[in-house]
Amino acid sequence: MKITKLRNYIESASRIVPDKIFLNVKHKYHIGRKLNLSNPKSFSEKIHWLKLNYRKPEYSTYVDKFSVRPYISETIGEKYPIPQNLMETENSQFC
Repeated sequence: MKITKLRNYIESASRIVPDKIFLNVKHKYHIGRKLNLSNPKSFSEKIHWLKLNYRKPEYSTYVDKFSVRPYISETIGEKYPIPQNLMETENSQFC
């Protein structure tokens, strides 16, 4: 129960606290050492550095599995997006 409350607190704090501070605290909590963003050496430090310093608007399109489909079709071809299998249920339109 305490872990769930802590996770909820951390996730709500992510909306208020600046990204750099939030990533430092989260990295310290999960990895156990301070996040080195000035000279990143580990893979996780490099990923955090990229999150903070290399932002592009199209990244949100790339991570969304539905909105990336037209991009893939346009750039590398129609045959590459994996076919979608949607299952209809009684209570909702799609599951």
